[in-house]
Amino acid sequence: MQNRNMDIYIKQIAEEDYPAFAKISLRAYPTAYKASKTALQDIIKGLKDHESAYDMTYIGAYIDDQLVGGMRYYTFEMNFHGTMISAAGIGSVAVDLLHKKQHVAQKLIDFADQRSKDLAIPLMTLYPFRPSFYKSFGYGYGSPLHHYKLAPANFHDFKVHEGLSYLDEVDFAPIESCYMTYVNNHHGMMHKSTNDLRRIEKLEDCHLVVYKEDGQITGYMIFKQTGITEMNFLRQTIFISEMIYNTTEALKAFSTFLHRQKDQVEYIELHTFDNRFYQFLDNVEYTPDTQVLPLISHRMHDTCLGMMYKVLDPAELIEWVEDRVNENLVFNITSPGHKAFSHESGNNQDIETFEINPGSTSPIEIDMDLAVFSSWIMGAVRLESLYFKGLVQCTQADKLAHLDRSFYLDAPECHNTF
Repeated sequence: MQNRNMDIYIKQIAEEDYPAFAKISLRAYPTAYKASKTALQDIIKGLKDHESAYDMTYIGAYIDDQLVGGMRYYTFEMNFHGTMISAAGIGSVAVDLLHKKQHVAQKLIDFADQRSKDLAIPLMTLYPFRPSFYKSFGYGYGSPLHHYKLAPANFHDFKVHEGLSYLDEVDFAPIESCYMTYVNNHHGMMHKSTNDLRRIEKLEDCHLVVYKEDGQITGYMIFKQTGITEMNFLRQTIFISEMIYNTTEALKAFSTFLHRQKDQVEYIELHTFDNRFYQFLDNVEYTPDTQVLPLISHRMHDTCLGMMYKVLDPAELIEWVEDRVNENLVFNITSPGHKAFSHESGNNQDIETFEINPGSTSPIEIDMDLAVFSSWIMGAVRLESLYFKGLVQCTQADKLAHLDRSFYLDAPECHNTF
């Protein structure tokens, strides 16, 4: 598939262009790579190592025969409110410094959208380098991620003495089985990508601890230990890159394990999409920098925003949740770049309209732009809140709270990296 637009055209990057893609990536993200003489060769090797991945393709932007930008295009299977659907993602979007402001990134993103539509993929995902840039393309915000720094004593000691063990020889089957149980029970979660599986396989300075119940892995935790400073290697920190638990017993076991590191570990870092995780802790104070904020509130964690979503086929995705409501709803979705909600603006071609439960009740019209719709259908925000903030217009606004309760859309979480 090839898309020409003026002097820029898009196609899959061939192996002979890997060095050029590596140079563009290194210049675009200099702090993401270790500064060394071998950095460029390391990137090229990584490109070659990952080119066999069935779920990832390198896509390039060319002027004549010169590569001027590139990205990675991913395909995933994702839990969408209890149904597994196809989703796509883009990552590592990089533009040559000499070709900035020539709409290279826009051409790459538009190509990814069209490629997904051609593959009948209704949803795009990405981690933004600048959220406002992608919001202008119709990407909506996902769920906040909460980053904790906790003293080990903040975790409760549940006196769990058995069930935990190291998994030094990585056997993917039980790990994947444990992970897939989590995926099947949590909206937004995706099958592990080829690259994520390889990262686990290549663990060198990390530890993999599993919890077993009746011989089955019901939770696992990947963490790394480092010294506080080079001059005090006896005091340590633990950074947890992944913690999956499918049972209460697994979570209790991990809590007990972390609590018992208090004699040598200064603090533990972890991240979670669970906005009520603090309820599980014996103490919520952020370590090592405890702060008392306005209204005598204790700092618990840093909140950040990563994954963004763009719905390519709103009508298809709403079909998976429309049976939750009985009302006749008419959605008017404004495409990116079109700011007016009014149907009298003369730009009707920029508005996609679709209806659910026609004729059941008096129609309720809901107007919003694509980025807002994407956030809402993914469960990251409620209709009533959007209306109050002026991001949604509705002919029967008093019904929005009821619709929120009826839809009851869980907030998404995703542990994939790309």
